[in-house]
Amino acid sequence: MTHHTLPDIRPITLHELLDAKEKRVALQHRLLKQYRLPLISLTITLPGAVKLNGCALFLFRQAQQQIIQYYQQHHITCLKTIEHIQATGSEGFFVLDMPELSLKQACIDLEQQHPLGRLWDIDVLSPATLTSISRTQLGYPPRQCLICDNNAKICGRARTHSLDELNQTIMTLATQHGYRA
Repeated sequence: MTHHTLPDIRPITLHELLDAKEKRVALQHRLLKQYRLPLISLTITLPGAVKLNGCALFLFRQAQQQIIQYYQQHHITCLKTIEHIQATGSEGFFVLDMPELSLKQACIDLEQQHPLGRLWDIDVLSPATLTSISRTQLGYPPRQCLICDNNAKICGRARTHSLDELNQTIMTLATQHGYRA
């Protein structure tokens, strides 16, 4: 993994966000078809139009480190890693030789056990379906809101919490766990 300095920190447009997602999905499909193994796709869950800043990169590096530590400690072969650090947010991809449901369980464990895990979006994609394996497929409830513990998607859609409140909660969590602005 290469460590980058931050590119331009700026709000992104909806077009840029959608374009980045389209490129991410294309890369995911290419890796799944090429390796025919499960794929971890890592992004950071950040509200608002600024998707990359020092805090976001810190959170990405923490998640990346936990994923690498997991597969190294468990002697799991990683065939390919890719990272993109860009204004639309950091992205990490890991092709691992491991059963997909076991890998999804391990990623859920990382998200639930690490104090910063609720800020990570660690998707596991199946080479058979080219889609993400959901938490509910393994019997877990949907992700909880950072602030009120309700379903995060419902709070997000309803804009239950202000952008300032969400960003302050994220900054507080990151600072408590090693981030220095």
